[in-house]
Amino acid sequence: MSVMRNTFSGELSASPNLSTSYKTHAITGLTSETSTTNVNYMNPEASLHFLNAMHKTLVDAGYGDAVKNETEYSITVLGFKFFVFIVGNNSIYPMIYTISTTNCIYSSQSYHINGNQTDIRKNLEYNITVRGDSNHVSVYFGSYNAPTTEIGLLSIAKGKNLVTSSDIYLFGPSISINTSNGVYMREKDNPYSYFFIGYNPLNLTTGGSGLNTNSKFVCVPQLAYYNTCLFYSMIQGNSAVFTSGKYYKIGNEIYYNENGYLYKVG
Repeated sequence: MSVMRNTFSGELSASPNLSTSYKTHAITGLTSETSTTNVNYMNPEASLHFLNAMHKTLVDAGYGDAVKNETEYSITVLGFKFFVFIVGNNSIYPMIYTISTTNCIYSSQSYHINGNQTDIRKNLEYNITVRGDSNHVSVYFGSYNAPTTEIGLLSIAKGKNLVTSSDIYLFGPSISINTSNGVYMREKDNPYSYFFIGYNPLNLTTGGSGLNTNSKFVCVPQLAYYNTCLFYSMIQGNSAVFTSGKYYKIGNEIYYNENGYLYKVG
């Protein structure tokens, strides 16, 4: 796997503030196999544009297992399924849903892909960045009004429950950034049962206060849920040693540091 950043542009066939440009879309199977969850003000044309852009960037980054479904606006990568929508009736922005919870994993009206609240445009312009390896992927985007900002869309990390030996996922808009949407965990083979980990991912590991001082600690394995779950491609680093936004070679592997979390990218 690797790091990939692509820039995308396009033009909608109609202004997004026209009532004919958006609709209510029903997601089937979000919280159970037969459940229905409605997404209001979904722009089908822009959603398809963003879905294809995200899928292309994942494939370009080396995720050959990434599969898209244009009918339901979904992508499955690392065996994890999520839904990609662009919503709004003027300036439009992404919304990401994942199998297991009705909560929207990512949604922010502050970052648009077609202008701002007072400058409604048909043209789209944004970028998507993907980082990770075979056990983890983080996806970010730079919006029309903040093209140089990496906004966390979705992070997925594979791991192991050390008590039950079951395979698990850790997921959220960003595993390493304090977010109002929170971070979740679920078993791989039980997609409709999840644990809410919390709003501050830095509390995933307990008893690690020494990581934020000039102590002998440099980095430790990434554990969660009372240290019962291990995530393969992530480690937590001492902030006195590692700088956020930088890449580090640890042994023969390359890691990216995001707010004290280091995840493997090569």
